[in-house]
Parts: sequence; structure tokens; C-alpha cells
Amino acid sequence: AALTEAGHALIATPEGLTYRRLWGAPPPEPRFLAPETSLRSFLSVFPPAVERPVLHRTAQAGQNVYYQAFPLVDGLPLLSDRPWAEGAVTVDGYLRWARVMPFSLTPTFEGPSRPFGDLVPALQAGTLAPLAVVQPADAASAIPLAERPTDLRWETGVTVTLTGEMWVLRGGQDGAETRAWVIRHDAALEIASPQADMASWTFGARMTVEGTLVAVDPVARWGRLQVTRMRPAPALRAYEGTLAQGPDGTLILRAPEGPIPLPDVPPPVPVGLRVRVVGYRAGQTFVWERLYPAPAPDRRTRERISLETVVRVEPVYWLTWLASDTSNLPLEGLVRPAWRVVTTAGSGQVIILYYPMTE
Repeated sequence: AALTEAGHALIATPEGLTYRRLWGAPPPEPRFLAPETSLRSFLSVFPPAVERPVLHRTAQAGQNVYYQAFPLVDGLPLLSDRPWAEGAVTVDGYLRWARVMPFSLTPTFEGPSRPFGDLVPALQAGTLAPLAVVQPADAASAIPLAERPTDLRWETGVTVTLTGEMWVLRGGQDGAETRAWVIRHDAALEIASPQADMASWTFGARMTVEGTLVAVDPVARWGRLQVTRMRPAPALRAYEGTLAQGPDGTLILRAPEGPIPLPDVPPPVPVGLRVRVVGYRAGQTFVWERLYPAPAPDRRTRERISLETVVRVEPVYWLTWLASDTSNLPLEGLVRPAWRVVTTAGSGQVIILYYPMTE
């Protein structure tokens, strides 16, 4: 992990480099940037040194806009099971977090190409195995529809209670300095005078902390917290059902377990939508944290896919990581030119198949 004096944290894991701004002053003027500008500026410093990346806006929940990013190679998007980069930016262009997998490209010979005309009979006969099968309905279930806002007064002396992930880093001379934060999607509170043994905690453990704010930056949504109590957060629970409006106007989830009130869900989340709700129990009350689209009930395996209509075919590059054990870095992979075939199945579900463009 690297931590700058301005509060930029960059942490290396097998999934790539994760960035989060933990504290500091607002961005330089002009402060109000397009979210795309902030994310592209961040990605421009990481290899590969390719053309302007393609940004795909996946969701907006509260003040955060979520993106996935794909680099262009020879003018075509480079796709993989997991996007090259993803991140969340506030609507006024403040980069909250981002993850990117830097890599370098080494040209290799792949063999003769397969023109699209040869792909059609192979698709009809079912003799060509796809490189990958992606079902966007299931992938979309990881994108939040709504996030519970953190109800904090950004003023010194205020007593707060916050549940989130713990980030604990140890550094300084001889590794004697410990710093810790409790992180949410819209706030980062640094723990004042953290205990030295916090460095042994599991990174990302969920905790509930109580204390008093002794420093704040409301623009960066950062504060320093003098902790009076800290405890493991209740276990996360998930429920699926249909959104409905209760008698008092509050949204409720009609789930098999019974109706679950969901107060303070910000608009627009339409009534009648099937969703998955993630949260925790506080006594007899369920505290929701995030709403997601419910996964499609008709999950088909690769062997059972029955394609009906081809909607679109386009050339892309497909990245397959060769190593199944991601604990060894750097990873090696294979980039192949491919045909991206967007189809619908018997249930109307969209399924995307990637077929090799080379023989």
C-alpha cells in the first residue's frame, strides 16, 4: 500500500490496484468536473499506453456515478470476465475510488483469421465452442440501484455511529506507525490514536464504531474520529422480493419472509421492481444498505443455452488470464481477436458469446 500526504491511498492486490481518497482538500479548481474526466485522468497514468479508454456508465446511486472502463487496442475494445478498470465518481467529478489492472502487451502470432462468413455456419451447426459466455442480467445484479446515505453532520464535536469496512495500514519507521479508517461508499472516517494491534485485523472487516468527530472535511466527506466504542458489525443479510408502497408511503419489500420496510430509499426506484436488498439486523429492525436488481430467476448453464435471435455481432479483443492462482504476480494472459455475438435466449434473456476470430 502507498499513502501520500494528500490522502491518496493505492493498494496492490491480485485483483489489481485499488485507489481511494481517504482525506484531504477538494480537487483543484475548477472543482466541478465531468465524472468521465476525473476517471479518465486517473486511468491515463497506468499501462497499457493505449488510446482513450471506453467508459461504460453502469449506475448512479445517490451522489455516486459508477463506471466500467475498457482500453482500446487497434481501435477495438479489450474485454474480459472482469473489466480492466471500474470506479465511482461523485456527480461533480470527485473520484471516490477506482480499481485498475495495469498490464503490458507483447505481440505473438495467433494463426490465420476466421472471417465472419465462416462463423455463421459454425454457429448454426453448433460446432464452434465460445471463448466465454456472459449473461448481462446476472452481471447487472452487482450494480447498486440505491445506497443508504450516511446521515452525518460534518461538524467537530458531533457524536456519530458508523458501520463500514475497516482499512488498517502499518508503516513509518520500522513499521511502527498504524493508521486506520472506517470506510463507506460516501464517507471515510480516520480513527484517531488507533491501537497498534489493529494491524493484525483482517483488511476489509466490517465494524461499527462510535465516537466524536475531532476534524472534518465535508467536501471530501472525510473526518477524524475519537473512538469511544468499537464492535464487529452485524452479519450482512440479503432478501429478494418486489418493491411496493406501504400505507404510510414508505417503500417496503414484499419478500417470502414477509414485508420488510425500507425507509429513506432515495428516488428514483420504481414500485413493482424485483430487487435484492442487502443490510443487517439491529434489534428487531432491518437496516438496509444497498439495493440491487434481483438476479434473473432463469439461470442457464453454458450447456443448456438455447439461442434464438442474434441481435448484434462486432469485433473485439478478449482477454483470458492463464493463471488460475492469482496470488502470484504478475499475471499472464492471452489476448485474442474475437467476434462478440449478442443474442437472446428462450426466456428473452440477453446472452453474449465471444467466439475466436482465429482458427
